[in-house]
Amino acid sequence: MSKDDFFNITNLYPKRLSRKSEEYNEKVSQLEKYYLSNPKPSTKDKMSISHKIGMDLKKVKNWFQNKNAKERKKLEQRRNSLSCETYSSDSNDRTASQIFPSCNELYKRRDKFNKEY
Repeated sequence: MSKDDFFNITNLYPKRLSRKSEEYNEKVSQLEKYYLSNPKPSTKDKMSISHKIGMDLKKVKNWFQNKNAKERKKLEQRRNSLSCETYSSDSNDRTASQIFPSCNELYKRRDKFNKEY
């Protein structure tokens, strides 16, 4: 090993895939397929997936964790929007924003609301 090879750090680390590369998009599409069949795979499944598609195990774990978090967030937003739409047509004295704090900023206006009643 020559002195130049010793100090050449680029050889030590694998090439990082750009998000725009075709190879990266192919790997993500394979992860999506696995996700549709099993959104929460076991560690053994993640290891086999990472080996099959050629990604690090950490990246595969992180991808599934992020994907599940995104899905939970989408589901929560859908629930909140449905509850807001359902109760926004009520003709009571209290509006939907007062009943459902997720629909509006009731927590920021809590003191004002409590003083009125």
